[in-house]
Amino acid sequence: MQQVYPRDERGRALGVIRVAGAAVGIGLALAAGYFVGWAGYRLAFPVAAAFGMAAALALRRLPVPVVADAAPAERHNLKEAWATIRKDTGYRRLLLASCVFGSGIWLMTPATPILQVDVLRVTTAQSASLPRSPRPRPSSPISCGAGSPTVTRA
Repeated sequence: MQQVYPRDERGRALGVIRVAGAAVGIGLALAAGYFVGWAGYRLAFPVAAAFGMAAALALRRLPVPVVADAAPAERHNLKEAWATIRKDTGYRRLLLASCVFGSGIWLMTPATPILQVDVLRVTTAQSASLPRSPRPRPSSPISCGAGSPTVTRA
């Protein structure tokens, strides 16, 4: 990243990349939901694999400029990394929390669409469009007038 973008432009470039990636992700989730609903999930995996391989091959051809005056980065070995983990208790706690709680996210990510489709009987197209649905605003005890949104809780 440092070789491709100068320090002054790096923040703007990363912002554009993240916004574009999020927009493409939302569009692809919706398109994938409709595709799986139309063609079935068995065809979705080979199609996704073909697109992934094509993208990987296209990225191999991406030019990266070589900076002549850049010194090679110092490489650390596993023994030094382990010594750092043993010395720094805060870092050790962070790694443990990331491992424990991050695993829950990785386990929940594929389980959510399965739960929606199998248990809640949501179609795959509906499941893909759920993240972009607006959330209802809870009613405030102050704004009880006509036209204020209400949320009923079961």
